Amino acid sequence: MRNTTTAGNRLAVRTVAVQVAVVAVAAACFLLIGRRPSAAVLLGGLAIVCSSWAAARITFTGRAQSAEGALLRLILGLLLKWFVVIAVLLLGTLFLRLPPLYVLLGLVAGLLTQFLVAMKR
Repeated sequence: MRNTTTAGNRLAVRTVAVQVAVVAVAAACFLLIGRRPSAAVLLGGLAIVCSSWAAARITFTGRAQSAEGALLRLILGLLLKWFVVIAVLLLGTLFLRLPPLYVLLGLVAGLLTQFLVAMKR
């Protein structure tokens, strides 16, 4: 019998690892344009990486639960994920004055990576 909590945890770790690699490569590519665009791409990508990791920790920690408990953890993880993403995006664009387009490009790179890793499963 396959343990879905363990499989979900492994998928989350693999997703975060691939996201880190893709975001690092994207930020390195944007160094050709300048340091600020590269930092913006890095911030946008790391926002989704950190939020994915936090959501996975909430969703996949602990023992097996009832369906209601598992659904509650999933919803809490998703709420935390998007709260972290919005907070980091606001921090980058409003306080650090990074270019918003490049921040969004980093975010899209991280989200696209998350989608592709989940589809490869």
